[in-house]
Amino acid sequence: QLGVLHLLAIRMAALNGRLDAAGERAEIAALCAAENTIRETLALRPEIRRAAEEIHTARDVFFIGRAIDYAVACEAALKLKEISYLHAEAIAAGELKHGTISLIEPGAPCVCFLTREETRSRALLSVQEVLSRGGRVYLFAARGLDAEPAPGLTVLRMPADAGSGAVYAAAVCLQLLAYETARRLGLPIDTPRNLAKSVTVA
Repeated sequence: QLGVLHLLAIRMAALNGRLDAAGERAEIAALCAAENTIRETLALRPEIRRAAEEIHTARDVFFIGRAIDYAVACEAALKLKEISYLHAEAIAAGELKHGTISLIEPGAPCVCFLTREETRSRALLSVQEVLSRGGRVYLFAARGLDAEPAPGLTVLRMPADAGSGAVYAAAVCLQLLAYETARRLGLPIDTPRNLAKSVTVA
């Protein structure tokens, strides 16, 4: 689904003049590299399992991101709620101070996604806001978007360069985080409660 939407967005951007020929080629190249990115991202599973071990007892889990990473955060919160039954909330990083910051207490887990260079500085400001209140941050960052080491910060480096291709790595990471958390809780991952989708019982 993500790939199809990516192709549609590339074509629409080219048609309305927002993407020149070189930009279109670069976006398609990023899309073509997604298969390898996904395969390499699976190698992060042991690190993600350790993160799940730490968050599975949390009362609340917060996900933050800016721009496209906010969409990733929304999907991550949905998936965690869906199969682990933990309360999870996605927040646009720029709006962290508008209410949600009051819920950050010592040890509160916060997962941040960072896939683009242009959002790095402001996203990391939000990370600092959480850390300064004693929260614990798990930062899923594309290559080259590292953060300075800090108490309470765990950086999980995704095997993808910053840009559109890194979203595919982030999508795999969020799925693995939800899966490993639910697995640690001993929950029925393939048949979550109260969830009605397209598969029905005959």
